[in-house]
Amino acid sequence: MSALISSCSYRSDNISDKGEWVSVPVDSFAEGYNNIGGQVYWGYIVGTDFTEKENVGADSETFRVCKGS
Repeated sequence: MSALISSCSYRSDNISDKGEWVSVPVDSFAEGYNNIGGQVYWGYIVGTDFTEKENVGADSETFRVCKGS
């Protein structure tokens, strides 16, 4: 049995990507990711504190997340 997933997939020259990838601009959020002062964090804001554990270590200028994921 095989399944075809038509949402975002691994980025490669050999794969057709059907998803919509969006950036997370500084001091905004998208799909559960927050860009706070140029640092990308995973999670939803509860209060104002994030820890290094939630920091995904991504380059905020090029980081993209699949919309709807």
